Amino acid sequence: MGQKNPPAPLFLGLTGASYFLPKVAATVKPLTNNKRFDSVASDFPEIPFRQKARVSQHELGYKSMKYLNKVAATIALAAATAAVPASAAERLFNGDFEAGSFSGWIQGGNTGFTTVTSGAANTGAFGAELGPIGSIGTLSQTFGTVVGGNYDISFDLLQNGGAPSLFRVIFDGQTIYTTSSSTQPGTYSTFNGFTVAASSALTTLLIEFRQDPDFYFLDNVSVQGPSVPEPGTWALMLVGFGAVGTAMRSRSRRRSTKVSFA
Repeated sequence: MGQKNPPAPLFLGLTGASYFLPKVAATVKPLTNNKRFDSVASDFPEIPFRQKARVSQHELGYKSMKYLNKVAATIALAAATAAVPASAAERLFNGDFEAGSFSGWIQGGNTGFTTVTSGAANTGAFGAELGPIGSIGTLSQTFGTVVGGNYDISFDLLQNGGAPSLFRVIFDGQTIYTTSSSTQPGTYSTFNGFTVAASSALTTLLIEFRQDPDFYFLDNVSVQGPSVPEPGTWALMLVGFGAVGTAMRSRSRRRSTKVSFA
């Protein structure tokens, strides 16, 4: 008996399989390698629906990188703001006593004959009149400083009295100026050129004084130097770091390759 030919449907099925399977295998291989390809129509003219195939993971990676770049730029800006504090920022409040009071200052010791008055002003409308008798009075302010940052201290002082008297300025525990002179120049003098490096994150400017016979006049007390980053700056940095972490976790959950056809 001679060999029978396979039925027509089976023959066509086998022929089609032998023709299409190698080409389908060639199509799947690039997808498993996660490589982007725009068209396979030239390789498969018999399959018109394969006009265009895209690997959506490529698009996702591109958009994720754009987002991460924006977040990184925000963090860099916040870090730059924190790392390079503003120079020559005034650290005292009401150092010129123009509030008409000792607002911002802490009074200590002997507070007698110590007030803010227009008659004690060197510039502006007000100055401090300091004249405690028998013991020392103090004025102080504590403020944030950058460790190792240099701070310039200056003030205007007028000595109206004689002995016994004392006037002393202390910054960060260091005495930068002191006098007990009984001379009476009768005019204001400006004292500056005092530069001190802060040793801690909080620094106190302390002024001690006593003037038994008369008064010291004090005005335009100033401490200038780098300012501490604002809480908002630190908050911005924390939000930025959190956003980066969220984006990276989201990206790791989307590593599976998706293919879309158009």
